[in-house]
This record gives sequence, C-alpha cells and structure tokens, in this order.
Amino acid sequence: MMKLLHLQLLPLLTGVQNFSLHLLEGLDPTEFEIHVASQPGGPLVEAVRQRGYIYHPLSQLRHPISVRDVLAFWQIYRLMRNERFDIVHTNSSKPGLLGRMAARLAGVPLIIHSSHGTPFQRGQHISTYLLYVVLEWLAGRFCDFVAFVNHSDRLNCVKMGVIPSDKAVTIYNALPSEQVAKLTATFFKTEGQRDRDFRETEEDAEGGNSVISKSDSARDPLFVKTEGQRDRDFGGTEVLNKDGRSVASNSDSTRESIPHANKDVSGSIMVGSTLRFSTQKNILEVILAACEACALEPRLRFVFIGEGEHFQLCKAIVSSKGLNERILLPGWDSDVSIWLSQMDVFMLYSRWEALPFSIIEANFSGLPVIGSSIPSIKELVNEEVGWLVPLDDRSALVRILTSLPHQAGAISQKGHLARQRIGQLCSYESMVDAYLKLYRSK
Repeated sequence: MMKLLHLQLLPLLTGVQNFSLHLLEGLDPTEFEIHVASQPGGPLVEAVRQRGYIYHPLSQLRHPISVRDVLAFWQIYRLMRNERFDIVHTNSSKPGLLGRMAARLAGVPLIIHSSHGTPFQRGQHISTYLLYVVLEWLAGRFCDFVAFVNHSDRLNCVKMGVIPSDKAVTIYNALPSEQVAKLTATFFKTEGQRDRDFRETEEDAEGGNSVISKSDSARDPLFVKTEGQRDRDFGGTEVLNKDGRSVASNSDSTRESIPHANKDVSGSIMVGSTLRFSTQKNILEVILAACEACALEPRLRFVFIGEGEHFQLCKAIVSSKGLNERILLPGWDSDVSIWLSQMDVFMLYSRWEALPFSIIEANFSGLPVIGSSIPSIKELVNEEVGWLVPLDDRSALVRILTSLPHQAGAISQKGHLARQRIGQLCSYESMVDAYLKLYRSK
C-alpha cells in the first residue's frame, strides 16, 4: 500500500480543498493510505476525519509570507521524514513551494503539485510578479510533475520557462457522480420541460421584440418563478453568526428574513453566483453592474451566495441604491444546489481563475454562464453555452444583463448545451484516471 499525502494550506472547504476531497474519494483505499495536512482548526479537518483519512495539523503554516515560513518548512519536513510517504501531492502556492522542497529533502520518491492558478497575475506590481515567477520556477525544480487544471496556465508556464514541458500536464477539475446527481436532480429537466418553463417567446405587438410569457401554472416550483414566488422560496437566509456576520441556512425556519418585493414582475430573470467576495472575483464591479442593470431593466433580479473581505461594502452599495429587494446577499451556504436551482443564468466575472468549480456546478445544473473573457474561463465558456465579457468593460456587462429578459430561448438552449458539454470536458472518471497514472508512474 502506498502512503499518499495531500498538503493544503488553509483548513477551509473552498475550491482547492474540495479538489483534494473529490480526488481522494475516487482512490482505492486498499491501494492508498491517505493522509492530509494543513493549518488546523477549520471544516476541512472534520471532513478529512469523517472520510477516515489521517489528518496532520501544521500549526506553523500561515497564509501570508513571513519569517514563520522557516518554522513551517521545518515542520513539513519533519512530517515527511517521519512518515516516509511514497507520494506527496501539494496544492496552492505556499504549500507548493515549501512542500515540494521539503519532500525532495526528505527523500519522497514521487512529488506532484497541482497548480490551481499561478501566483503571478496580471495587475501585480512588477517586483511582486517577478518574485512569484522566480519562486514558482524554483519550486518546479523539486517535483516530478505539475498538474495544471487548465491548458492556458500550462502553456504560459512552459512558454515562460517556469516549468519544463515534460513535467507539465493538464487535468481538468471534476465533480464526483453523487454531487453531479444532486445538482441535476434539483434542477435539470428534459428539454421540453425547460421550454415549457420559459414558455419561449411572444411577439411584442408594437415593436416585434421577443418577450417572455411565464404563467404561474407553467412554472416548475424548482425553476424560474415569478418574483413573488422566488421571494417565498428564498424566504430569508440572513442569519447572523456569533461574530455578527451573515450566514446562510437551507432550512425553511431560517429563510424568513430576506427582503422581498411587493409585486411580481412577469418574465423576471434571476442572475446569480456562488463566490468569495474578493478582489479576484471582481465582486465590486459585479455589484455595480448589477445595480446599473436593475435601474435599466425591472425584470432583472440577482442573488450572490458567499462572503469575504468585500461583503459588507457590497451590502452597503446595494442598500444605498435601494435595491435590497432585487439584489440578494444572503451570505455563504455550503449547499449551493438549492440556490442554483433558483437561478436562470450564472455569472462569474473574475479577474483571474484556474478552473472554477462554481462554473462546473452551474453547468451541471443546466445554467448558461456569463463569464469574464479570460483564458481559463474561456476553456469552459463560449458563445454556445454562455456569454463572454471583456474585463473592465462594465457597459458591455450591463448590456448583456439587460438583454437577458429578451433571450428566453437562448437561455434555455445555452443551458441545455452547457450541461452536455461540461459532462464531456470535466469527467470525474477521466480526472481520477489521470492522477492515478501519475501516482503509479514510479
């Protein structure tokens, strides 16, 4: 049996940690003894132990660069030397650097790093950018393979000389079949049902413009609803935790406090996202665009599931515009499937990404995606399954948003094609097989 260590930084359950859990679920427990190490104290720890894996806390490991990284390196090295792992698989930039160097020094036979986005990004100060390039180049000397989750980062790193081409592979992220089934069960319908939900289009008597006709009787209770119905479904999710921050709950008893509109708007469209309220996710630009779109198109509504450093600022912006009833910010919810089932269109207008699980989840839920026109998102989104918008072009984003109530047929068609396409691009079996090939390479 091979001893495998997955090294993470933060003990959270965001994309990079879920990647490890998804992959490890697909491994044969008779072939691999699975270990996970990270900074202690978060939900990842419980998730690891619930699955029967061995957990190792790394108390010195911290997110920002500091002198404590020397202590973290020593702690990681001692763990690897004492446990004598056969394979070390690092994730994220700091564990990728410290972990790969420590593993090589400890004599680990096989070292693999998954690159969930490069640490050097457009917009960084030139000195910061070059520092991260050099550090990533250095870390690459200490591993056997770097598995990129998209083609664009791999090709860019090889072109820049950061990673030798013979060490670089691309393996797309994917979701386990149980999670895919949950997403599709709560949302996806046959093409005919989806068409009946949208009730396609009627011709405007005066201008000939396409409009949406959605009688309540034609709507599925889990899909697009009139504005009043949506409000009753959301039913309020703003619950405060002990720190006074907004959190979400899926229970009916806690969905009582989201503000709701006083009248239904025929043909309303719900645009939503599940994301961190951070600079990377471009959330401030997204909120400002949503506010402008609401002023121009009364049938638009938005819901953004998540928290982060810009959460309170975003709430203040929405409140200042008097849009609390149309732009909902309920906080974070670990069960995104019920929220996706309420959306008509998903949006992720990030400044940079690796291969976002949020788009994969949205596509499996049958949602077309409005995405920023950056290389990694363009690998998942094209004009057949969504809309691409250039970064820093709010007017273009607002134009797309305000056009949605006139695109019932396109929304239905793009969503249907998105679900078909994502199953081919992001196959769980293919992802597990690709990593198994690397794990068995020595």
